[in-house]
This record gives sequence, structure tokens and C-alpha cells, in this order.
Amino acid sequence: HIDSKELVQKEGDKALSSDFAMVVALAARGWVVYPLEESAQNMLKRGGGAPQDEEGRRQFAKKWPAFNLEAAFQHNHKEHYHDPMPEEESVLIGALPQLSDTECHGCVWYEDLAMTKHTKGAVPPECTDPSAAYDPSKSQKDRVAPPSHCEASSSSTASAVASLEKASTPTAPPAQLLPGRTATKKPAKQATTKLPASPALITHSPPSSAAVAAAVAGVTSTWGFYFPVYNQVPSALKTIRDVRQFYPDSPIHLVSDGGHTDFAPVCTLPRYNCTFLWEEGANQRWNPHPWLTRMYAAAKLLGTTFIVYLEPDVLVQRRHRIDPQHDAGGIYDNFNPTMKRATRLYAERRGRERDPCFQMRWFHFGLAGGSYFRTQAILDAFSPTNIARIDFAGLFAKENDLALTSDFVMIVALSLRSWVVYPWEESAQNMEKGAPKDDEGKRLFAEKWPAYNPEAAFQHNHKEHYKDLVPSEELKLIGTMQRRQDVQCHGCMWYALPDLNPHRNPLRKPPSAPETSDVLGGEPPPLPETCERVGAKENGQ
Repeated sequence: HIDSKELVQKEGDKALSSDFAMVVALAARGWVVYPLEESAQNMLKRGGGAPQDEEGRRQFAKKWPAFNLEAAFQHNHKEHYHDPMPEEESVLIGALPQLSDTECHGCVWYEDLAMTKHTKGAVPPECTDPSAAYDPSKSQKDRVAPPSHCEASSSSTASAVASLEKASTPTAPPAQLLPGRTATKKPAKQATTKLPASPALITHSPPSSAAVAAAVAGVTSTWGFYFPVYNQVPSALKTIRDVRQFYPDSPIHLVSDGGHTDFAPVCTLPRYNCTFLWEEGANQRWNPHPWLTRMYAAAKLLGTTFIVYLEPDVLVQRRHRIDPQHDAGGIYDNFNPTMKRATRLYAERRGRERDPCFQMRWFHFGLAGGSYFRTQAILDAFSPTNIARIDFAGLFAKENDLALTSDFVMIVALSLRSWVVYPWEESAQNMEKGAPKDDEGKRLFAEKWPAYNPEAAFQHNHKEHYKDLVPSEELKLIGTMQRRQDVQCHGCMWYALPDLNPHRNPLRKPPSAPETSDVLGGEPPPLPETCERVGAKENGQ
């Protein structure tokens, strides 16, 4: 609704500059723009500009208020453009593929809400809304005064709109809180441990059951979706559309593991409305360091209370109705083998460093597509500091390739930090091929294999849409990235400890824990009498 064509004719190249265009776009929607005292312009040029004496500078600043040496943000400082690059950063900074540069002014225009590049030449598009047309005959004297009830000057449109809507807006809910972990201790006594501050995250002691109840009561959780992708297009697009149907306002973040399919243009379509990031190929589902660090970065980006991990074979049937009761959960995969006893004891020994009452509740590895995670748990357990403490060498010696798979590794990493993992009723496995056809047979089958739940919101293992036709509009937008060598190895990509730097001396075999106390082995300390015991039936045995 901005008449760019007439603006350019009236203002010339100024109408094309970003800072001018932003002021026009904001003002056209009634948002107030006014200088900020903490934003200033560097005017200390040699041979000209601001005077050197104090009185001269005072008069200069009076004439040009942009000259403010005390402001926090100073624009136009180019004296550091040729500074030497620090050694560590110079190693890390990579180079993207060289493409032709665009140097023209006003030559790139979009012609619809999907930001499709304008195809009718390098000219501003026509304004099709008569009410939004620019009238070049007007001048400052034609400005219309606001109604008499308006304040002489409004500090912001946000405050004005808020005051108008206050009477008709219901009382806002309390500020968003991140609910704590599910309490595993009786309320009578709550033991806590002080934790060191991680460079990436300030961790906290496990909250009391009272704090958990206070955090959860009356607070609506927010949901985000983390979607690792590769080159499967039809089913991936269907999954995103299904999520949008039931979670219209939730952020969806796609991360490509070195695939050649560019989902970014499709993400701009309103029916997808997602973000896309391409990463170097790492076969991340079989390489724990890339998997955990990328999910950690996605959790920080999404910023929601919970995250649902998606895969292209996840069918989203509806919005979930059963809220999470723990810190992570997926499929009730009692059809899979359990982890070794030594692994469970290792996780509980380390977990009780934070929570003396910690007990693992699930010994399988059902965190496949359709699983949920508490963001707070990911930001703690998957932080570089805590990943570096995991004894992958010991885990691999006990569990073999199982210790490299993403769904198994996530349970171990979360448990080592005392976060509780247990199956979620809204996450299920497609088992229609093996399930009986009659109602009584299905009931008995579901009783034996609870992962079979056709009513659950998120259904894993639906590959019937892998060869669907891609809609024509999406087919035109899907781009192709530069093809690179595929990574297929298992447990071959490990990042340098302790900061998990992928570019500094990467490791070629599973690393052991740097500290002896973090090495796999030993028994967990006994549970205090005040702790509730988890029964064997609960963990699928």
C-alpha cells in the first residue's frame, strides 16, 4: 500500500534509501518516529566538522543535535575497517559462494506478499489502491490537523492504541514464565545445589514443587517447531502446512543438514511462514555433536516454552490436547531395546548432582519426530559446556552405534542434567500395517504396544506422502543449493573440546569426558528417604 512509483518521482533517489523508506513505511501506519538521544553521528572529521574548543562544540551541538559525544551509539565510525582480525576469528570466518554483486538503485522490487521478484523491469510497481495513492500536488500547508480530542503530541502510537483498547481488552495474563522441571521430590523437603554459570547459559537449581505449580498456574505455554530437513520436499511441505493449520502463530525453524534443496523462498509464503537455515552436511542423526549443538541453537532462536521436533514422516492430525507433564517425551517405544544398565546408572549418578531425587523414568529411546522438549531443558543439557562433559567414548563402548543416534543421545544428555523424559500421549507410531483390523484386536494391540495410538496429535512413520506432487507455486519457488559431497559416516564428526568448536582441530573418534568424575561408571548415590520412588511399570519394564 505504499505508492513507491510516485515517491521516487517526488523524492528521487532519497525515496530508495533504507533509512528514508523505513520512516515512510512506519508513518504510513501511524507509528511515531523521533530521534533518540542515545543515537548520534560522528562529526569529528579532520580538517572540518566539529570545532575543537568546548564553547565551539556546544554551539555546534546546538545547531546539529546529531553531534552528541555522550550518546551510547555513534554512527559513521569507519576507523576500524582495516583493523587486523583476531587469530581465532580469522580461522572461523568462512566464505560463501561468490555471486554477482547488485549495485543498482531501485532495481529490485517485489510484486506480492510472497515477495516474488518483480518481473516487469527495474521500475517501482504501480499503486493499485486509490486510497493509498501519492498526491504530488500536496505541500506542507495542506497537512490536516488531528481531531480536537487528540493530545498535542503523542509520545508513541503504541501507548495511544493501548489506551484506546484498554476498555475492551481483557486483563492480560501474567508474564510468560518458563515452567520448571516436573518435581520428583515430596514437598516436605527440597534439596538444591548451586551450579556454576555456563558461558552460554546461567543454569538454575531445580525449582521446588511449589515453584513449579506457581509457574504453571494460569500461564499459557508457547510452542515452536524444529524441523531438520534434507531433500525430501513433498512430505516436508505437507508437514509444515499441517502445523500451520493447527498452530497458526507458532514459529517453525527448518535446518538443512547439507541438502541441496533451498526451502527459504517457500518459507516466505504465508501458508508456510517459516525460517530456513542451511548447515554443512554432517549426517547429524548419527553424529551427536552436530545434532545437539544445532538443536541448542534452534531452541535459542525459537524462544518458546516447548519445542516439537519434526521429521518429514510426521503426520500432524490436530492440535495437542494433553499438555506435557515432564521435560521431554515422545513415543512409548517399548518395542525397542532398553539402554544398558551401566548407561542408566551413569545418567542417574550425574543427574543426582543437581537433583538428589532424580530417577530415570524411560530406558528406551523414543524421542523421534513428534516429540516435545522443554526449551529450558535444551538450553541447559545441550549447551556446549554440558555436552563437553558427556563420556561419548564410554557410551560407545557400552552401547555401540546406539550411542550415536539422535533420539538415544538426547535422552542421555537430558538425564545427565536431571531433566525427566517420559512418553507423551500425543506422540505415536504409525503401526497400521501390523495392527489388527477389528476393534477388540486393536484394543489389545494398543495395550501391548502403547505407541499405537491413532488418536494422537503427532504420528511418526508416515511415509505415504513422500511422492506427492508439489503444488505449482511452491515448485517454482523451491531453489537448489550448491551440491556438495554427502556425509554418510556414523560417529565421525566430533567438535573440539571444551567449546565444541567445529573448525578447530575436529576429533575423529568419540571423546571421553575431560574430568574423571564425568566418566561412565560407578553407582548413583542412594535416594534420600523423602524422595518418591519410580516403579518399574512406569519405565516400560
